[in-house]
Amino acid sequence: MNYMIWNSCGIGARSFPALIHDLKDHYKLNFIAILETRCAQQMALIRAQRLGFADMEIVDCEGYSGGIWCLWDDSIGEISLVECNHQFIHFQIINSDGTIWHLTVVYASPNPLTWQNLWDNLHRL
Repeated sequence: MNYMIWNSCGIGARSFPALIHDLKDHYKLNFIAILETRCAQQMALIRAQRLGFADMEIVDCEGYSGGIWCLWDDSIGEISLVECNHQFIHFQIINSDGTIWHLTVVYASPNPLTWQNLWDNLHRL
């Protein structure tokens, strides 16, 4: 399985969908997490659905910062959302061989006042 996590610094460019398709094809990606999308929820769903993945989980950005997109193919196995908030998405993944593991994708706010809340949540997981 091939996974990629990328801080995009915004996905507004017209070339973005073609870039994701190229990355997916070139690296045979089964899962991609795109951070700092800077894209509102309604537009995020429309754009993400055009990227050629079977399923997705999207955390909306807050203003002009943040945003987490996780997109994956069915070949990855079974992915279950355990918890998410504006700074992370936590999944349980069951591979096709039955191996169970967890994946947490974090986009930490640049605001230090929110870091303690993030650490508290991550420790709880």
